[in-house]
Amino acid sequence: MKRLYFALAMGIAFSASAQQIPTKLSASQNKAAKFNPYTNATVGNTPSKQSKAPYAVSSEKSMIQSEEYLGTTIYDLQTNNSIQNRIIADDAGVAACFTFSATNSSDTYPDRGTGYNYRTAGAWQDDITQRAESMRTGWTSLIHPANGSELMMNHSGTGGIKVWTRAAVGTGNWVNSMVPNASGFGMFWPRAASGGADGNSIHMVCLADPNAGAYTNGMTGALLYNRSTDGGATWDLTEVLLPGEENTSLVDGFSADTYAIYARGNKIAIATFGDLQDSYIWISNDNGSTWTRSTIWDFPIDNYVIDLGTDVELDGIQDTVLSSDGAGAVFIDASGTAHAAFGTMFYTDDLGVVDSVYSYFPLAGSIAYWNESMVDPATEVLEIGISPDNDATIPASITEVGQYGNSGIASHPQLAEAADGTIFCSYQAVNENYFNGAEYLRHIYAVKSDDGGASWSDPSDITPDLEEDGYEYVYASMAPFAYGDKIHLIVQRDFEPGIHVQPEDAADPVTDNDQIYVCVTLDLVGVEEGSLTKTSFNVFPNPTTSELNIQVAANENGVIRIFNANGQLVRSFNNFNNGTTRVDVSDLANGVYDVQYQNANGTSNQRFVKQ
Repeated sequence: MKRLYFALAMGIAFSASAQQIPTKLSASQNKAAKFNPYTNATVGNTPSKQSKAPYAVSSEKSMIQSEEYLGTTIYDLQTNNSIQNRIIADDAGVAACFTFSATNSSDTYPDRGTGYNYRTAGAWQDDITQRAESMRTGWTSLIHPANGSELMMNHSGTGGIKVWTRAAVGTGNWVNSMVPNASGFGMFWPRAASGGADGNSIHMVCLADPNAGAYTNGMTGALLYNRSTDGGATWDLTEVLLPGEENTSLVDGFSADTYAIYARGNKIAIATFGDLQDSYIWISNDNGSTWTRSTIWDFPIDNYVIDLGTDVELDGIQDTVLSSDGAGAVFIDASGTAHAAFGTMFYTDDLGVVDSVYSYFPLAGSIAYWNESMVDPATEVLEIGISPDNDATIPASITEVGQYGNSGIASHPQLAEAADGTIFCSYQAVNENYFNGAEYLRHIYAVKSDDGGASWSDPSDITPDLEEDGYEYVYASMAPFAYGDKIHLIVQRDFEPGIHVQPEDAADPVTDNDQIYVCVTLDLVGVEEGSLTKTSFNVFPNPTTSELNIQVAANENGVIRIFNANGQLVRSFNNFNNGTTRVDVSDLANGVYDVQYQNANGTSNQRFVKQ
C-alpha cells in the first residue's frame, strides 16, 4: 500500500487583512522545496514516541457512534489555528455553535455570524437559516456560567470583543454588550472560559489588532487577558499583558488563534503555540489576579526573526526544526493539573537569504502532549497522535491534501475528561485509506489516557465514513467533560478538502459545509462490522438525498420504523436480519426523520436529514 510520509515545503501567501492570519511573511509565494525530515538531519525538540499497535482504519473496524446534522454554512473557516470552545454537554442538553454564513458576495459573507443550535429531548432545536447576532461577527466561544445563563463571545472586525448574553441556555433573545476597550485597538479572535469559586467568572484572551502598529514597546499583536467576575455583566480586568509581554524580549507578537484558555475553579491556564518561537503556558491560581509562565516547547533559537536563518548548531548549515503548528488546546483536570496538546510541523529558513519568507512542511508531524508534571519540555513532551505512515517516495503530484491555514498533517487537538479521570484528546489527521480521486481526506481521531497523561491509547477513527462517501472531517470541537458515558463533538464535514476562505488553489470552491454532532462511547474501541450490540444501529449517509443505509447486527431479528417530524410512520420493515439494508427515501419530503430500531432487548433511535 502506498504511503504519504514525504515532506513538501510549502509557502503560503496571506493578506494583511485583520480578518486573516497576521503574518510577517511577504505576499510573495514561497519557493517549494522537497525535504524529508525523517531521513535528513533535524535539530530541536522531538516528542518521545510510544510504541504503537497497527493503525486502526475504517476498512477494518467501525465505531459505535452517532452522527447528527445540526446546521450548514458556506463560510468554511472555523478557526485560523486553535479550536474554540464551541460545544457543551450536560444535564440540560447539548449546546453547540459554529461560524455561519448562507450568503457570499465577492467573498465578503455579509451575513457571517454564529450558527447556534441546542439539543434537548433527543432533538436539535432549529434548522439554522441565519446568524444569532444582529451584526457581522465571527469565531465564537460558547460559555455557560454557573448562574444558568449563556454567553457567546466573538469579534466584529472593529472595536472590542462582543458579548452576547441570555438568561437561560437554549432559549431567549441575545443581548449585546462589549468588553471595555480603553486602548482603542481593534480586538480580534477571542477565546473564553468560565471559572472562579462560584463558576461565574469569565476569562477571555484576545489579540490586539496586529495591523494597527505596536501595542506596547514594539510588540504588535499582543495577547491580552480580560476578566469578569459577574457572568460578563462588568469587566474588572481588561487588556492585561501576561508576564513576558512587557517588551519584545519574549516574542514580538502573536498570530490569530494560536492560543487557548481553560478555567477550573480559581485556576486558569492560557497557552500559546508558536511556530518559529517557544510555546508557553501561563497559569493563575487566584482567578486571574497573578500569573506564572512556563515553556512547554523550546524553539532552539530564542526570539527568532525571519531571515535570521535556522542554523541552530552554528556550523554554517541551514537546519530544519520541529516546532508547533500553531493549533493547540489546554485543559485542567479534576486534580488541578494543567495539560496541553498541539500539532507539530517542521520549519526551515534559508541561511544568508533575505526574502521575508520561510518554509514549512505540512505533511510531516504529529500531536504533541505536555502536562505540569513534566519538568523539561525538551525531553518529556510525548507524541500521542499520529497520521497513518507515509512514504517519502511518492511524487508530490499525487500526494494532494487539503490545507487548513498553517496546520500540519495531524492538528487541531482538543482535550476532555471523564468522571473517572480519563483524559481524552481528539484531533484531525490525513487518512491515506480515504482518497477521493484527487486528494487524501482528513478524519477525526481520538486517544485516551487513564494514568494522567503518562501513556496513551492507540488512535481510533471516530468519523469512520463506513461507506466511504468521501467526507472530509475537520475542525472538531470537543465538550470539555464527557457526559452520559460519551464524548461529544461538533465537526465540520463536506466533500471538498481544503477551505474556500483560504484556498491553496482553485479546487476549493464555495460549497455547503455541514456541521455535525458526533457522540462516541468512552471506550473508543471499534467493533467488527456486524457485531453491534443488539440495540445499537447506524444510519448513513447523513444527510442523504435518495438512499439511506441502516446497519444493524447481522442475523438479528428486529423492526425498523421511520417517522417524520410530525411523528407519522412513513416506513416499516420486519425481520430486519441482513446486517445493512439500503432504503430508498427519494420520495420523502425534505426534512428531519427519526429511525427507530426495536428488538427483544429494547429500542434505540437515530436521526437523519433528507435533503
